[in-house]
Amino acid sequence: MKKILFEGYYGHENTGDDAFIEVSAWGAETYWGTKNNFFLSRSLPKIKHSASCFEKQAFRGQYRLECLLQLADADAVVSAGGSTFEKAPEIMHIRNLSLLKKKTNGSLKIGAIGVSLGPYKNIEHERAIIEYLSNLDFLALRDEYSYKLALSYNLPYNPINAFDLAALLPHIYNPVSVKPDHEEKIFGISACYFERYRGITNSASEERRTNYLKSLLLEVSRKTNVKLRFFIFNGNVINGDQQITYSIINYLTSKNATNIEIVPYSTRTNFMYNKVSECDVILSVRLHASMFACFSQIPFFLVEYHRKCGDFLNSIGYHENYKIGDGTKDIAETVDQITAFLENKNNYVQPEKLVNCREKAMMNFTSVKL
Repeated sequence: MKKILFEGYYGHENTGDDAFIEVSAWGAETYWGTKNNFFLSRSLPKIKHSASCFEKQAFRGQYRLECLLQLADADAVVSAGGSTFEKAPEIMHIRNLSLLKKKTNGSLKIGAIGVSLGPYKNIEHERAIIEYLSNLDFLALRDEYSYKLALSYNLPYNPINAFDLAALLPHIYNPVSVKPDHEEKIFGISACYFERYRGITNSASEERRTNYLKSLLLEVSRKTNVKLRFFIFNGNVINGDQQITYSIINYLTSKNATNIEIVPYSTRTNFMYNKVSECDVILSVRLHASMFACFSQIPFFLVEYHRKCGDFLNSIGYHENYKIGDGTKDIAETVDQITAFLENKNNYVQPEKLVNCREKAMMNFTSVKL
């Protein structure tokens, strides 16, 4: 049986990245016929398909040694999910090591699925990425911008115009049963910071975005009796969602808002997916909270803090009059739309484009031969 090494931003208590592991293990077993999937991570979420990762660290340098040992008998190295191509990797990164092995063992396959390209720190990083991409056997992109960018690089193979891996979660998880109409309405919220985790301090955009969320949610709590369900999609102690989430909750409670629930990060990605699916409407800054909602057919509003958010909305044919930008839309209008969604799921996306996105997501596996 083939052995595949998966690399990405794994093991950092981020539900979006956990979803990449779940889908990659499922896709590798379902379409490539392998259960021998090793993820270059210090920990794994609880998933439904076969996967392994590094052993618990017993000595310094163990992970680097294990990485070399795993690479030695690997048949393929696959970068799976996320914004993994933004800068040149360090010299001992698995990408460089896999290229060295490929030069001595031509049978090793190297590729990437469900990834995006850029934004690059500078032209040198872009050149390094182009050089690396030129040595791949396959490249499946998750957004139109990255696909067109890859085409402009004149790579020695045809890039695949695919989609985000998270769109395939409904194929893995059983759908949540529909709630009776008389049950309490739930408004899901997933908040996060962005600029500070990119080294930008005292960001006016970040402050404005946070204040927008506070004002919007306060109005929702005043005009409805909906339950506000806050998700900690990223539970990392350094760059997770706890600080901003509790900041918003403390503000709301100081204004006498009640009926607030917190769903902490869980290593059970299925649990997080189902908790999102239970909601009647979602408001998120985290892109994958919106993706979970979208492919569970839950109405959602996405704060477009990054180019990838707008790319996603355009891909699914999200209607312009429901877009809230980067927290710039009139709050009263958005509150009215949220209230309407609580009563009736209006058509806010183009169904044919949604189907197309699911089909494109499947191409991450069906268009790749291992």
